[in-house]
Amino acid sequence: MMKEYKVSVIVPCYNAEQFLTRCLDSLVNQTLEGIEIICVNDASPDNGIAILRDYEARYPNVVVIDLKENVRQGGARNRGIEIARGEYIGFVDADDWVDLQMFEKLYNKAKETKVEVVSCDYEIVNQLGRVQLGKLPDRSDIYGTITEQTRPEVILTTGSICCKLIRRELLERTHLRFPEQIFYEDNCFNTILGVVLETYAHLPQSLYYYFDNSDSTTRKRNSMRIADRFKSLDLQLDYMQSKGLELKYASVINYIVIRTLFNTVTSYLGTSDEPDRKVLYEVHKRLKLQVVPENGRNPYVGRLFSSREKLHLMLFRFSPRLYMTFREIKRSLRLRKHKSFLFCG
Repeated sequence: MMKEYKVSVIVPCYNAEQFLTRCLDSLVNQTLEGIEIICVNDASPDNGIAILRDYEARYPNVVVIDLKENVRQGGARNRGIEIARGEYIGFVDADDWVDLQMFEKLYNKAKETKVEVVSCDYEIVNQLGRVQLGKLPDRSDIYGTITEQTRPEVILTTGSICCKLIRRELLERTHLRFPEQIFYEDNCFNTILGVVLETYAHLPQSLYYYFDNSDSTTRKRNSMRIADRFKSLDLQLDYMQSKGLELKYASVINYIVIRTLFNTVTSYLGTSDEPDRKVLYEVHKRLKLQVVPENGRNPYVGRLFSSREKLHLMLFRFSPRLYMTFREIKRSLRLRKHKSFLFCG
């Protein structure tokens, strides 16, 4: 008879050899009894599989799946879901780590509140050890049974997939899986999860640690990854349309599209010395096609975009060329100020 677990944690592994020990140590030392750790080696070219096999040999609750063909993070997570035996499922990226009490606290919260999904806050740690808090908005009014009034807030404010514990029965009942062979697969998964879940709770504690690794494949930006942003976005829109939700959640969908396009522009320009103007004009074209509901005003854009973001959004929507000129002027002024400071020093 197969052993049942309280929680299955799925860890997709690709080119994370130097971080694996830190990640796995935080998992095998969890205070929760009854935890399964599923490590999926996604045809990684490094020596990570040796580390995974070592942990598998030493810990009976560690399971290693060694894929011979790369399926990217979404595919690796799906392979883990297929064999998971936990009542709840969690996800951890191989270059991150978690608080030793994370899964005990999330599991207890889930059982106490009898919810399908429970989330927590997180911290971002860069290569210098500096910490930035990633806290979800205090929305205690949306916890518990989700209503049609609170569902839009759940879709938009439930945070990262790695800060969640999801009841396995929900994934089986809805057949919810990650898109495969694309980046930004978690964006699509999160949106659909917000649509299908019925009960939700949040634990306002920082229990997950994101490592801001500039060399990570998920942090890099290029034209192919930008194209994957569009694919992930289109999958979300296709799902909403297939369920007849495009009118019911018009403001939510509009916000998701605008936020995705805005983040695409800012992240791409921030990490590309010579950005492809075709990419920028594709974003601009998609942005111009957006018909803002609510009589020309979207309440989520108004509330969830900062004043600075609204200014950048307005300028880019008016003219990408003018926006690029604006950014170049700001960049030149910053460099001039920096050089003046060095000279004075």
